[in-house]
Amino acid sequence: RVKSAETTALLRVLKQFFGIFMMCHFFACFWYLFGTLDKDREDRWPVEFKATKDERNISFLYMLCLQWSLAQLGFGGTYVYPDNSIESAFAVVVAMICVVVMTLWLADIVTTFVCINDNRREQNKKVQMMKDYLKQKEVSFELQDRMWLVLKHMDQKNRSQVEDSVSLIKDLP
Repeated sequence: RVKSAETTALLRVLKQFFGIFMMCHFFACFWYLFGTLDKDREDRWPVEFKATKDERNISFLYMLCLQWSLAQLGFGGTYVYPDNSIESAFAVVVAMICVVVMTLWLADIVTTFVCINDNRREQNKKVQMMKDYLKQKEVSFELQDRMWLVLKHMDQKNRSQVEDSVSLIKDLP
């Protein structure tokens, strides 16, 4: 169970990051597949860039394809480019998907952090209202300390209980 909005947001961003990495993995695999479909053709990226299984090991080829995939998202560059119409069509489809995915991902991150900021601002407003109330009613510092301890303890158990308690405190004489 996650206790803070910040931790929830971080986990959400990490989950999305993992999803984007998996998308890049699949794009890399398909990029390699499209480059090796017709072994008789000379106009394909593995031949053009000397990246065939005969010339390179499989881990290098995978990293090269993953680099190409990440470059489509705008992360770094690559020296590998489409060399025929099939590869070009695939590259265009990948580029369009990447534009949509990155736009949605960045919008979601911004929205998440704006919500966290709004929640913090609301919580700070409630705390300030409580301080003002305690000052107005001239509540002793000893009692204030005990009240804050109780509210802190309740906050650790359940944030909704704190909000209900703060609302109930304004009814105190």
